[in-house]
Amino acid sequence: MAVNSFGLGGANGHLVIKPYTKIQNIERKNSSKAYRLVQVSGRTETVVEKLLNKIEENREQTGFLALIDNIFSTEIKNHNYRGYAVLNGTARCASKCSLKNRPVWFTYSGMGSQWSEMGKDLIHIDVFRNTLKKCAHTIKQYGLDLEDIVLNGTTATFTDPINCFTSIVAVSVALTDVLFSFGIHPAGIIGHSLGEIGK
Repeated sequence: MAVNSFGLGGANGHLVIKPYTKIQNIERKNSSKAYRLVQVSGRTETVVEKLLNKIEENREQTGFLALIDNIFSTEIKNHNYRGYAVLNGTARCASKCSLKNRPVWFTYSGMGSQWSEMGKDLIHIDVFRNTLKKCAHTIKQYGLDLEDIVLNGTTATFTDPINCFTSIVAVSVALTDVLFSFGIHPAGIIGHSLGEIGK
C-alpha cells in the first residue's frame, strides 16, 4: 500500500508501507571481497549522503541493492545531486551536477594494455560474456581459444602478440556492447595503435 501527499508548496511525499519482496536476498559468492558500484541521486547533497550511508549499512542485502539499482536506473527530474559508492572499497562521492549533457567519447587502447586479469571480473555481466563467446566462436577456426586466453591467461600467456591482439580487441568489443546495453553511445571514438580498430 502507498500513501501520497501533494503539498501546495510543491513538496510531494510518497510512503510505501509494505516491504518490497519481489527480489529475494541471494547471498553473493565472495561477497566480502566483491566490489560493487552503486549510484544514487537526490535533491540535496545531504539526501545523497544519507542514501549512500544506508546502502553501506545494507551492502550484503542483494535484494535491497537491486531495488536501489532499479530506482536510479533512469534519470529522475530535479535530482541535481549525484553520488556513488564502491562497496567494500574506499571510493565514494556526492556532489552537485550540471544538467547539461556532456559528450561521451570511447577510447580504445593499444598493445601494451594487456594484463592477465583483464576481463575476468566482467565475465559475470551477461552482455560481456555473450559478446566474448561470439568473438571466441569467430576466431576458433584459426586455432585460438579466446575464452581460455582471457579467463585462464597468465603473464606468460600475454608474451605472445597474437594472444595480446585478440584478447584486447575482444575485451574492447565486449565492453562496448556493455556500454550500449546501458544506452551509452559515443559522441566520438578515438584509439591508439591497435585501438584504432575501434574506429
